[in-house]
Amino acid sequence: MSKSRISFSAGSSARGNSRANTTQVQFNDKITGKVNQHIGGLVSVRGITNRRTYGTNQNMIFPMNRIGGIGRSFRTSQDGSVSFEPYSWPLTSTSEGPPPLLPETISFDFNQYNDGPISNQNTSVLQLAGSKTTQWSGGTYGSYFTNDSTNIEDILSVSSCSGGSKAWRLQHVYGNGSVGTPYSPYTNYETTFADETSFKSAIIGKQQITTFYIKAEPPTSSLGTFHVYNGNYAGNDRTGFNLNIEQQAGGIRLFSYGYNNGAFPATDISPLLPYDTCHKIVVNTIYTDADPDNDKFFYSVNNSSPVEVRSWINVWRKANNLPLSYGTRLVFYAPNASANPVTSGILIDGIKININETPIPVSLTFSLFNPTVTNTTSIPV
Repeated sequence: MSKSRISFSAGSSARGNSRANTTQVQFNDKITGKVNQHIGGLVSVRGITNRRTYGTNQNMIFPMNRIGGIGRSFRTSQDGSVSFEPYSWPLTSTSEGPPPLLPETISFDFNQYNDGPISNQNTSVLQLAGSKTTQWSGGTYGSYFTNDSTNIEDILSVSSCSGGSKAWRLQHVYGNGSVGTPYSPYTNYETTFADETSFKSAIIGKQQITTFYIKAEPPTSSLGTFHVYNGNYAGNDRTGFNLNIEQQAGGIRLFSYGYNNGAFPATDISPLLPYDTCHKIVVNTIYTDADPDNDKFFYSVNNSSPVEVRSWINVWRKANNLPLSYGTRLVFYAPNASANPVTSGILIDGIKININETPIPVSLTFSLFNPTVTNTTSIPV
């Protein structure tokens, strides 16, 4: 007597049926398929005869829990599952579905870049060519830095602070976060969302840890300033944390602007740092909830105890009834045009961005450093 063997595997249950979804990439949750075998063209389950052997919602994802079946959980305390409804794939701006998997780490040390400017539209250069997650831009993918013919920014073959063989020298670059300011490549997390509204909802409760190294050249006849922020999702404004690097006669000053009742206090986050020396910067950002007054920003220099300074920009937006804005990219600018070209520059390398689903607590240790606070009523440049 011959024996029949029935086998099941993910995505194979509808093989042979042109109307079944079996060729699309399968994830932890399951796409609608069909039963594997039937008798006489009919499928009978508990006396119900079904003449159709393929699913009608072939673009739907059905979340699978270990307890409770499809699309729901029996008791969340038993396996950590959560109540969930089926959702369409691929995600669109109106689709519901789980956020991308975190944590994510994106890093670039410039070793793969060619010497010369990152952006030069005269020669059609915009490094590092490839995709949104590799290429710098002027805010939107494929756009050049504004005034890149007069900007002074170059990739140099040097021994970098992070152990690589190249670094980015920044001397004079247009912008203040607006369109045309240098934006780092997108994070995978940010590219997953179809619009800023869905991204803003998803970033709440997350943590971003930004790490990079700087080495400042000694000043010449003019003192320069350099600024690092998060760039927003739309690529047309600065947001998130703010780190300001200022050349002074006695060393490099690092400080961050806050906001309080119309004033923008500038808080030093370290003592003056020596020139021609590598310095490691770590910025820890926690978007606690939808209220920017509750966001946390910690700045650590050379592994020192973090200094907390609530960044000014979304708090200021809230106070002025302006829409809040978020982003995970970095934006750099150096408005040293009046001093160009005699202002010296800074070298930047070892950039790393970590995004965590659940914030890691920030450890505050004893420090002899007493931050200096300088008040100003002008919006930071």
